[in-house]
Amino acid sequence: MLWSVGLLLVIVAAVVIDTCTVDPVDVVFVLDSSGSMQTTGFQSERDFVKQFTDLVQIGEKEFHIGVVQFDTQGFIEFNLTAYFDKTSIKNAVSNIVYRNGGTTISSGLSKASDVLKQTSRSSAVMYVVLLTDGDLYSDKDATFSVADQLKLNPALRIFVIGIGMAVPTEDMKQIASSASYFLHVNQSAELAAAVSATVKITCEPIEDCASSPCQNGGTCETKHPAYSCKCPYGYSGARCQDYDECLSNPCYNNGTCYQGRNLYYCMCVPGYIGSRCETNYNECSSNPCQNGATCIDRVNGYTCSCVPGYVGVNCETDYNECASGPCQNGGTCVDFVNFFQCRCPPGFYEDLCETGICHPQPADMIFLLDSSVSQTEQNFKNQLHFVSNFTKQVLIGPNDTQISVIKFSSDAMIEFDLNTHDNNISLNEAIQSIQFKPGITRTDKALLKAYEIADSSRNRLRPNRKRARVFVIIITDGMSTYREDTKNAAKELKKLNLEGIATIGIGNQVSHQELRDIATSSSNSPNVFSVDNFDSLYTIVTQLVHVTCKECSKSAVSDVILMIDESVNTSDIESLKVFAGLRDTASKLIQFMDTLGNKDNDTHVSLTSFSNNVTTHVRFSDNLSRSELLLNTSRILHKENVISNISSALFYANMHGFDETNGGRVEARKFLVILTNGRFNLDLYFELEKERSLENKIKIITVGFGSNINVDQLQIIATGPYHVFAETDDSSTNLEVLKREFMYNSCNLDFTD
Repeated sequence: MLWSVGLLLVIVAAVVIDTCTVDPVDVVFVLDSSGSMQTTGFQSERDFVKQFTDLVQIGEKEFHIGVVQFDTQGFIEFNLTAYFDKTSIKNAVSNIVYRNGGTTISSGLSKASDVLKQTSRSSAVMYVVLLTDGDLYSDKDATFSVADQLKLNPALRIFVIGIGMAVPTEDMKQIASSASYFLHVNQSAELAAAVSATVKITCEPIEDCASSPCQNGGTCETKHPAYSCKCPYGYSGARCQDYDECLSNPCYNNGTCYQGRNLYYCMCVPGYIGSRCETNYNECSSNPCQNGATCIDRVNGYTCSCVPGYVGVNCETDYNECASGPCQNGGTCVDFVNFFQCRCPPGFYEDLCETGICHPQPADMIFLLDSSVSQTEQNFKNQLHFVSNFTKQVLIGPNDTQISVIKFSSDAMIEFDLNTHDNNISLNEAIQSIQFKPGITRTDKALLKAYEIADSSRNRLRPNRKRARVFVIIITDGMSTYREDTKNAAKELKKLNLEGIATIGIGNQVSHQELRDIATSSSNSPNVFSVDNFDSLYTIVTQLVHVTCKECSKSAVSDVILMIDESVNTSDIESLKVFAGLRDTASKLIQFMDTLGNKDNDTHVSLTSFSNNVTTHVRFSDNLSRSELLLNTSRILHKENVISNISSALFYANMHGFDETNGGRVEARKFLVILTNGRFNLDLYFELEKERSLENKIKIITVGFGSNINVDQLQIIATGPYHVFAETDDSSTNLEVLKREFMYNSCNLDFTD
């Protein structure tokens, strides 16, 4: 039967209180406190609860009443054991404050579940009475999931009262225990007429064995307050609906089997991966062995077989005359029998390279600027601003640094050549006059133009008879129109053996893969950089000048919080695979960090996970090794049927994560790396926490894993498009570009004097 208040108005006073055929009864009301209900509608909900209270007997063997409300979140107003008389209950209901927020029905049902778990009576029939206008939006799947969990209890029923003309009837019926447990009123003012119908529903006995509720050959036994199913071997659940697939021991190599709802997953011991822990993870894949050593893979470890002359876990130590590092200022020590020789970099001399100057060698820098439609005019202005600020840091002149700019979209055009400007003032004016010319993205043509200029430059002597070092710097989003042509043009440019080819990511979306394809590498890291700092400039400067006073130095003082999204929908096996992929991606990030360590000038890592809130697994102050971090990563477990809250993640980073009490360093760069499956909410507090993270100079990097991620949402969370990564099982090598963020060059020289 479908209840409707469109029938005759029921006179509340006519209900006979003593006609309940079941007792005791525990009722939890779930009230909609969202903005769409408005103040008058919420008042009608409160009146409904008070009128219901008047019509039933309150007592130890009669009715117990609890109330929760929800907007964006759920709130327990009082539980089933808070009040045992009508006056106290009605007073408590009158004092409930209308919240006027968003609509997340799942949070209200979750809180009702908590109330029943904590304060319901074992002998009671349980009812969850939901009053709502049914505004589900993106919360629909989560709401159905929570409702389905509640319905598994044979002694519990969900009764839904839909309010308003626009209420989605079919969705409300799916939330309710059945269509007969749904009632519709046209407006909140009609709720009073629904009170007696609600009392009648809660006084009726629930189904017994006559309806054959037990599945899979289960035997039904009539008990109070509800039936009980005696399940055959291997089956479980209130209706014998779940089969324990772990009975067949499907997990290999001592993996632990966890049973979900009609599915299982394997938690592997360290060293094994795969859906059934069938694959031995190859610890040699990150090439940990140094100096030509051979890596031998073990279970949960590796062994390095060193070439003669090297020792250490990774064959990192050379015992010879150069072991003490006698050569200064970047000099290369060459070991001979009973003596050594220092080969000094340009600008230094003497036996130990101890004498030098702090002036850069001549350099030719060729900038390629992306003027395609994917950049927008504002992003193109940002490119010009970056180049202008970049060139202000170096001295422009025929014996110092010379700049050329190539603009490209549908075609490539040389705005000015290397020898066009011989001073900083005229160069800056020329940069500011470059106009945006949108078109398709012919990065390949720009690289071929750069080849012409670079090839000419490397064969030309400056007036001081010195040969310049040549660098090519491409500022783009990596979204070229003809990607294969771009890769081929980059290969041709690399054949010139220039000092370096660097790519700088900018745009509404950034393809890290193409940026890596174009760039060369140095210090085991691709020369791929973000547009929001001068890491690229200082990396180039360190190749032009070698100093005695540490004006330029490498720094790895970075604090990195890895935060893994632990939310899982256990009814979806793909969701469990994605969670395993997130953990594997975090492990690969840890492997990528060449500068990871526990010294003051190393990169420090804190390991956390999040869903509704944040759990800290490893603090910065724990000072764990790489292998210990990997072990702790493998131990992170998922949480079932929750939706993760990004605001909570940012709040943790802003308030606690980088705090000195957690081992954070004041002088360190701060990175929050959020690894997510896309199952998250962006609530009203998100913008506030995002703004606070920018004020705190926290760089937010989002790594999405799986087929259901939304790149647009990842961009909203991240500091910028460059810091967004959409990963798959075979694409995590793009994360190597983060090496340039965690380990960077820093210079305090003023070369323009």
